[in-house]
Amino acid sequence: MASCGAHGAAGEAALDFYGAPDTGPAPLEVHFHYFGDDAFIQTVTGWQWDFGDGASSADDFTTHEYASPGAYTVKLTVTLSGGGTKTVTKQECIKVTSGSAPETTEQPAEPAAEPAESPTEAPPAEAPVEGEGQDEGEDVVFIHHSCGENWLNGGLHDALVAKNYIDERNDITYGVDVEPDPGRPDTLGPVSGELTDMHHWILWFNDYLGSVQKHGCADGVNRILIFKSCFPNSHVEAGDSSAGDPFSDWKMLANYKAVYHHPGGSGQTYEHEGHAYHALEDVFAQHPDTLFITVTAPPECWAETDQQIAANARAFNNWLTKEWWPGYTKATGLHNVVVFDWFDLLAAPPNAGAHANQLRAEFGGNAGDSHPNDAANAQSTRVFASGPGNFIDRAWAEFTTKR
Repeated sequence: MASCGAHGAAGEAALDFYGAPDTGPAPLEVHFHYFGDDAFIQTVTGWQWDFGDGASSADDFTTHEYASPGAYTVKLTVTLSGGGTKTVTKQECIKVTSGSAPETTEQPAEPAAEPAESPTEAPPAEAPVEGEGQDEGEDVVFIHHSCGENWLNGGLHDALVAKNYIDERNDITYGVDVEPDPGRPDTLGPVSGELTDMHHWILWFNDYLGSVQKHGCADGVNRILIFKSCFPNSHVEAGDSSAGDPFSDWKMLANYKAVYHHPGGSGQTYEHEGHAYHALEDVFAQHPDTLFITVTAPPECWAETDQQIAANARAFNNWLTKEWWPGYTKATGLHNVVVFDWFDLLAAPPNAGAHANQLRAEFGGNAGDSHPNDAANAQSTRVFASGPGNFIDRAWAEFTTKR
């Protein structure tokens, strides 16, 4: 069956839409959002939604509550500035059930919205901890700033704590301090949660990892560790020109790569202020009982970037997802690292013209603010955590079964 969650690159379809969530018990509130080729969207002057249950809306982004169980066909018709119309219809894409939705981690095949394939990995070193209201679960910690907070409030928190393999969800963010590990320097200073730029990750994972794994846990450990930088880290001002310095705050492709991979190869170390530092791939390989989820920084809006800077950001994320991540899995045989390419999900594709690789219009690209909007957070939640075949479910399955 067609899914209202389908999400393709804007250059692949002039007009498309999704609804989130697309499955659940009645009454089910669904958020509908359109997207498409930027040039086409700019010619749209009117919207008409047919929700398949007799109700309709003339709003562009809209919400509808389905009161009764059933499979609903949704249709969006847009009016164009030239006088024509275009219609997209998705057959039975909203499925409303009666009663409570069963909780399961088994998912159908992956959705078209996925930005990347997702391996994941090894056996937990400790027995699972008892979950609150669940049979068992592990803890998850998310290191983030404002974009992550908006995403959590936009549905991600609820989707994560609904998992039967997650007990507690913890945060490291603004105002939170984490103590360095024994014998390691306090390189991130008095409020470590304030620092999440690309060059901070090598410090986080070398100087604070043990504390991060325990942060906020009532018992057990944070078996899942999610981390992301905010959108200023997509302002990549230069391409490869040197071996790279992972401690530099210069947003350069080579510096970013050096955080994850030492130019001298696996096992090599950097020296920084009298201490040895491993690239992230070596740290991750030393902790096969932790699932590390790196979330790429979201793209910048149109007003805050340009074509070359945005293309540089795309180049790094392509390297991370298509070269570094598969290379790590092949070299180590581990499935404890995955990359969620949030940039790719939210950015216009490379062939999108003036706003290629920049935050899509429907996700706030033309609003003058690089924080992804509500539509972006809803779609991101579905792809990452709540939709069929979502990213984190598949990552967890690989992590726990491919030992």
